[in-house]
Amino acid sequence: MNITVPEKSLCCNSDYLGGHELPGNLMKDGLRIFYKCGASLSVYKRGYYGEILLLTKNCCKNEQT
Repeated sequence: MNITVPEKSLCCNSDYLGGHELPGNLMKDGLRIFYKCGASLSVYKRGYYGEILLLTKNCCKNEQT
């Protein structure tokens, strides 16, 4: 699994805030990265064929009013 930490949120392009790795470094399975918008990003390798799940949630800029 060679997925690197993005500098910006995949939801709204908000800046990196913190997490288990710095932008540009490889992400670790199951650990999270946080962004200033409130979003978190994590990656999971699952399944027999090595499918990769990319999970993002809690972006406050994507809330509908």
